[in-house]
Amino acid sequence: MKIKKRIVTGTALALTALALCSCGSSQTPEATTVAKAESENAETTAAETTAAVKETESSLVVYESKDGWSVKYDKDHFTVNEGNGLTNFVYTGESSGSDLVEISYIKDKQPEEVLGEITESWGDPDKVSIFESFFPGTSDKWGYWRTLDGTDTGSGLNETVIAGEYNGGVLLFDITTHVEKGEDTSVSDYISDIINSISYDDFKPQTMYEYVPGKYTMTYEDELDGNKVSCEYSVTLNEDHTGILSIQDDIEVLWGSSEFIPTSGGDKIEYTIEGDNLMLNQDGEWITFTKES
Repeated sequence: MKIKKRIVTGTALALTALALCSCGSSQTPEATTVAKAESENAETTAAETTAAVKETESSLVVYESKDGWSVKYDKDHFTVNEGNGLTNFVYTGESSGSDLVEISYIKDKQPEEVLGEITESWGDPDKVSIFESFFPGTSDKWGYWRTLDGTDTGSGLNETVIAGEYNGGVLLFDITTHVEKGEDTSVSDYISDIINSISYDDFKPQTMYEYVPGKYTMTYEDELDGNKVSCEYSVTLNEDHTGILSIQDDIEVLWGSSEFIPTSGGDKIEYTIEGDNLMLNQDGEWITFTKES
């Protein structure tokens, strides 16, 4: 929509420039008639574009869940179904199969437990992609992705599930799309718009990670100018899943369940925590850091 609004503005500026350039010029009646027609056509196009923007905006509807989340969806392209603790947003456009996103809240379970129950039915685990990142609609909560790419089967079926700890349970997105070769993929954009629009009334801290944040250090001796000096490496992990690895250089990272993800790119770094000890895998060598009290 912003692009369309810029087009309207650009058209208006072009018309203004045309009017200014015409002042004091000697034009034939034919040229004046053509310019007037072009101006009217441009104004009509601008009006139609504005109307299209308003129509698009008016087709967006806010859905509010009793579980404390809300999303926006396009009522011209989706229908909403509720039942059994689930909310389905089903695409109504043309497609080779069902396209929908299902959102549900599951009490008293953990994300990986829920994902395991779902992906067990997907068959070959080698065809399942695993990913972690910030949970949709947040910049400080963590989520897990599992994706099944059915392109090789010829069915066009793709399924992605996203789970995150949410207020004593799990909030789950289950996304199903059917896109065959050469078919319009706009349905994926529509579904992404729904997920990206999500907001929460009160997303409480995720307790499953409460033991992780803190500063972990290790000391070692090095030699400088013939003298032994004490040096320190450190790993600082913040509650919002950001952190810094201070090992020779400072590396900004995001931390997930078992890996550090450098924000500037590069290989992920495996880690694990046992009690107050953090073990980090650096080039195949495990280095132990101790949490500061």
